[in-house]
Formats: sequence, C-alpha cells, structure tokens
Amino acid sequence: MTRSLIVFDLDGTLIDSAPDLHQALVETFRELGRSPPDLATTVSYVGNGAGMLMRRALAATGGASKDEESAALKMFLSAYHKAGVTLTRLYPGVTQTLAALRAEGATLAICTNKPQEPALEVCRMIGLDATMALIHGAAPDRPRKPDPSPLLDVVRNLNFDIQSAVFVGDSVVDHETAAAARIRFALFTGGYINGEIGAPDPALRFDDWRRLRAADLLELVR
Repeated sequence: MTRSLIVFDLDGTLIDSAPDLHQALVETFRELGRSPPDLATTVSYVGNGAGMLMRRALAATGGASKDEESAALKMFLSAYHKAGVTLTRLYPGVTQTLAALRAEGATLAICTNKPQEPALEVCRMIGLDATMALIHGAAPDRPRKPDPSPLLDVVRNLNFDIQSAVFVGDSVVDHETAAAARIRFALFTGGYINGEIGAPDPALRFDDWRRLRAADLLELVR
C-alpha cells in the first residue's frame, strides 16, 4: 500500500460555509450602517481568509480606514463565532469519501486560510476533527495561501514528501498554492471557484463528492 497524504482546503471544498459567513457579514454591516453584500457576492470574497473577505466587502461599500477595517473584522469574527455551524454543511459525499480514504490507509489533513481557532472550532462542531491528522489554519505570524508555505508545512509536519501528497481545493488560490508547492492538485468545481484556473491543469477535476472514488485521488500518488 502506497503511503499517501491527502490535504484538503476547508471552505468551499469540504464544507459549504458561505451561508454562515454571509449571515455574519449581514449582522456586521447592519451594525456599521452599510448595505450588506448578497450571498453570491460573499462567495466571491471567500478564499483568502477572513481579513481579505472583510477588506473586499468594505471596499465595495465605500472603503474603510485600517482602524475601521480592524474593528469590522472583530465584529465579523464575533458574529461568526456565535453562529457556529448553524447553516454550514458538509458537501454530500464528503463523509463517505474521507472514510474510504482512511480505510485505504491515507493520512488526511486540512490547510485553510480560515483563522486557526475558527477552523478548529468548525471542524470539531461538524465532525471533521477526528478524521484529520492536522488542521492548519491561518495565523498573524505565518503566510497564507497562495504562498506555498502553509501547504508545505502540513506535508513536512506529517513526515511526507511532496511526491506522496495531493491537495484538494476549490479555488484559484488553492490551485496557485499547489502549483507553487509542486504538489498534485485536485479541483472540486462545485465549491467557491472564483476565477479562471490557469496552467498547469489540475491532475483531477470533479463536481460531486458522491461520484468521487477514493481511488481517483490515491491513483495520483501511485
């Protein structure tokens, strides 16, 4: 059995969290006296972390100073924390696919631009934490995707090499991260894809977790 590591993005890849993110934005913008973005616009802001999501949302509604942006981000994170996973759901088929991968001996991990504590909390609440060897979220003192460092850190911390790893994501950011790390990339097209996927082509594309076989991912490292 080939030793393999499958690393996943979180939002838009394993979970549909946009409804909770959107609701937190709505609450924050009501407090700020601004018109909140709709759900589709919120989805287009996802991928580069909570700070960038807020920056984009504020820029689209008149902009903000650094202090105003910082205050708005704190409000947003507080609202999101209170909501928990009220509206967040695993994509259909994710649970079965993860179980099949583990049954084949694969090591599983998460690499996300969601801040570390919210990432851990969401994974605990939705039941992903027990399946993951490592959950690597964003922190002020470390780079974020598309910098390859977070993904490479996951690979190294779990004692794998890049030839034995696959990164599964849903966005241009994830694709660029995998390309920079020189790790094979599997693209979930049913998530929050927010632009054209350039070269190199993903090693695998799929639009439904229910139709993805564990072997489809494992064959990428065999």
